[in-house]
Formats: sequence, C-alpha cells, structure tokens
Amino acid sequence: MLPDMRSIDFQVCLLECGYSLPFITATAEGPKHIDATLSRAQFEELSSDLFDRLRPPVQKALDDAKVDLKNLQEVVLVGGSTRMPGVQNLVKEMTNKEPNVSVNPDEVVALGAAVQVLEKLICDTLNTVDPEDTFC
Repeated sequence: MLPDMRSIDFQVCLLECGYSLPFITATAEGPKHIDATLSRAQFEELSSDLFDRLRPPVQKALDDAKVDLKNLQEVVLVGGSTRMPGVQNLVKEMTNKEPNVSVNPDEVVALGAAVQVLEKLICDTLNTVDPEDTFC
C-alpha cells in the first residue's frame, strides 16, 4: 500500500528522514548504534558539490543537441539520481522547463533503447524495399 502523500508523517519525511545503523561497532560497554536524522537542507548541502559537477555535462548536452532552449519541448530525466529534488531544480534552472517526472527514471533508458532499435529496424526495412528512399 502506498503512503498517503497528504499525511503529516509523509510530509515530514519529505523534509527530513531518520536513519539507523545498528551494531556499527562495539566497545567494552557493548554494541554501538547510530540513530540520526538528516534534513533535506543538510542532504542538499552535502550534495552541493555533486550538483555543481552536474552543470557542465548538462550544458554540453544542450550545446551538442543544438536546440535553442525556447524550442525545447520537454526534459525527461534518466536514472535514479534524477529523483533528487536538487537535480530536478538544477535542470529546471538550466532549461526553464519543469522536468517530466511521469516516467520511471530507471526504465527510461530501456524505453529509449527500444525506440532506437525500432527506428533502425524500420529504416533497414524501408531501405531494403527502396534503397533510394531518403526517409532514414
């Protein structure tokens, strides 16, 4: 069963999460555990250098695509890390587009590969039927 996203517990979890590492070590007094809470702000501060390192590849992809940002129709995020609000905010800031989060970022790569295979099969078939066809 999925959590109720309107619940107070769920909303608090979006802002901070607790974590527990039992039996991390042992001393003469017995086992030691880590029980702590990490806020989203703390997490994003710890991740800020990663967000900074993400800027150049995103900019290079935009430059390589030779697409004017005003003509950019949609941004689909790929990979599990794109679930991070900081990554989504960075992409939104750089593209002025709200990222499409309607697809599972772990499955998008497979879907994209399937589309490319299908395109190649269609092109190969059309070129076999009529080699003069410039469709592909």
